[in-house]
Amino acid sequence: MRFRKILVLARLVAGATAMVLPAAPLLLAAQPALAQESYVFSSINVTGNQRIEGETIRIFAGVPTGTAVSSTDLNAALDKLFSTGLFADASLVPDGATLIIRVVENPTVNKINFEGNNKIKDDVLSAAIEMQPRGPYSRAAAEQAAQVIADVYRAEGRYDATVRPLLIEQSDNRVDVVFEISEGAATGVSRINFIGNNAYSDRRLLGVITTTESGILRNLFSSDIFDAQQMQSDMDLLTDFYLERGFADFEIQSSVAELTRDRENFYITYDIYEGPAYTINSVSVSSTVNGLSPDGFTGQNLVQVGGLYSADDIAAAIEELENEVALRKFSFIQARPVLTRNDVAETIDVQFVLEQGPRVFVERIDITGNSATLDRVIRREFTLAEGDPFSARKIREAEENIDALGYFSVVDVGIVPGSSENQAVVSVNAVDQSTGSISFGFTYSAEDGIGGSVILNERNFLGRGQRLNFELGIAQTRSVLAFGFTEPALLDRDLLAGFDVYYRDFDQTASSYQTTNIGLQPRISFPLSENGQLWLRYRLSSDEMRDFGPDVSPIIESEAGTLLTSAIGFTYDYGELNSSVSPTDGFNFVLNGDFAGLGGETNYTKAEISLTGYKSFFDEELVLSAELAGGALLWQNDAGSRAIDRFFLGGDSLRGFAYAGIGPRDKAGDVNDTLGGNYYGVARVQASFPIGLPAQYGVYGGVFLDAGSVSGLDNVEGGASGTIDDSPYLRVAAGVSLFWETPVGPLRFNFSRALRKREYDEVENFRFTVGTRF
Repeated sequence: MRFRKILVLARLVAGATAMVLPAAPLLLAAQPALAQESYVFSSINVTGNQRIEGETIRIFAGVPTGTAVSSTDLNAALDKLFSTGLFADASLVPDGATLIIRVVENPTVNKINFEGNNKIKDDVLSAAIEMQPRGPYSRAAAEQAAQVIADVYRAEGRYDATVRPLLIEQSDNRVDVVFEISEGAATGVSRINFIGNNAYSDRRLLGVITTTESGILRNLFSSDIFDAQQMQSDMDLLTDFYLERGFADFEIQSSVAELTRDRENFYITYDIYEGPAYTINSVSVSSTVNGLSPDGFTGQNLVQVGGLYSADDIAAAIEELENEVALRKFSFIQARPVLTRNDVAETIDVQFVLEQGPRVFVERIDITGNSATLDRVIRREFTLAEGDPFSARKIREAEENIDALGYFSVVDVGIVPGSSENQAVVSVNAVDQSTGSISFGFTYSAEDGIGGSVILNERNFLGRGQRLNFELGIAQTRSVLAFGFTEPALLDRDLLAGFDVYYRDFDQTASSYQTTNIGLQPRISFPLSENGQLWLRYRLSSDEMRDFGPDVSPIIESEAGTLLTSAIGFTYDYGELNSSVSPTDGFNFVLNGDFAGLGGETNYTKAEISLTGYKSFFDEELVLSAELAGGALLWQNDAGSRAIDRFFLGGDSLRGFAYAGIGPRDKAGDVNDTLGGNYYGVARVQASFPIGLPAQYGVYGGVFLDAGSVSGLDNVEGGASGTIDDSPYLRVAAGVSLFWETPVGPLRFNFSRALRKREYDEVENFRFTVGTRF
């Protein structure tokens, strides 16, 4: 009985369906004989159209006249009409030698409105959907657009957003489409769990990834908003973190993001396998290529025997070995690392096998998606060109380099077959994004007080990859107007060139005078090694000391006036740090030199040197940093040095003392001017560690010990207080710090006490600045 009822219901449904199908398709489907019948039409008539020309519809259908067509061809023509999205209904009716095309046009979209959207602007939503004014309306297209809008909100972390399309009919078969949006709250990350981590704590791993957990201060953070793409990026960061610390077997076995029932938060869980931390036992090179001896290569030395396994070191060694092979005039040779693990000793033997790679050439590099950026800006990130041997490693490096430019929202580099078996085409899809910014802000420092600034930056000027920056800053004690231009790849080579023009007016609060500096400084920079960079510069500046107070030191007053400085200089920077932002291991060395006297009115040599090292303990929770720095100013003419060129210590450079608070000082009666010195030396030691607060708050503690001295003065006899003490007396201060990484920048609070000082030094027990943890 039940089966019979189902059969009757099925027949009723089939009958109802047949009643609503268009006539022509029903006719063609209902008469099998027609599938074998041919038609020859001498004319095609179109009926029912209001906005679309009949000839346009005939072209859409594609049915020829004077040529035999079958019912199958007519069904295909009907499919073409529906695929245009212009028609709500259509049918093809043969009438002798005439084909009648009957259509019912979809309405035209008159306007598109968005209601309820506060977080995302109309123009962003309009650009995301395909439906546009003056285009055809269909319910399917409206539903698709609503889903796209919902996806835009999901990308912004609002998984609770709903979008409902509404239709408002107008005259002349037109409609207004309104997308009614309920944005909902931002979907946060309630908890991030790690399973399987033994070598590093949850806190340390939370410091590796960029996504943070929501907390009581969630309104101040944007990194606690769930983003699926960011979650994938976090997985890459975790992998790189472990592979750089010896864990060659590291694997993320699963990553799960679970949405809570109230749709307000996610729980993220990473199930990881760490494996052991391997050290390098041996490194060797072998060759399977006839005539290519493995002897004499040095690239493998980049992997240190006895050190921890590092994926970056392996990659660097591969690159260097392949470069050395190329210098020996061998082509298509690849260095393949073979890792032999000793699980008991937890060591790895690394063997680089030089072997013949596939003989494939790069036929061409196709670039699409870049509507603003010039092709050559993208091409110069490739170390290979058309006609070069194909290298998958160089392709990956190029993709990373292009993405690192920050010019594109999407970067996808792929490989497609070329015109022959030994040819490959590199396909680059790089979608431009906004690279300009303007910011308005307020600043504060103990020296300058409260100020305001306007900063304009353009990182990809005219799509050429050039950088422009403009700054206007006004504070209680200083005014700055500066403009800079940088070409990061002069002549499409690894050669940076640019110039800076500036006007700076400072009220020297530590002394009774003002300075005005107007200058032009062209510069170039290029790498000397993998980790070393050299900067060369020239400075032409007018440097004035003026507006002396009534209680100014006679030494300062004797340095009054404007002098023209013409100087060449250099900076050499060499660093081996595991992170350029928050290093926990490695060192950085900087050497500066300036030589004035190529014309102008000043003649001096000025040199500075600094060495900074970092070391971490206890799963990198405790980070120690130490810095040694010093400088010397050697004045060549009889007038001696001026305060505008001498060294000062204090504030951030020597915590526990005020800015310019130590060194030679003229102090007599109402005169209290710091004079600076021709020499300085400083040592800073600091420890940074968590203080028990959740990692997402970015709050750390620290202790520090600073010691330094400023000494040497050309005119020690002319002070108001008599002979000036310019001896190299060592000052020492210690203190504690509180670091807070906030959306407005890293804040630092220093509480300090001077342990060794002169009676005339200016101390500072508390200091608040915007700066890094180190």
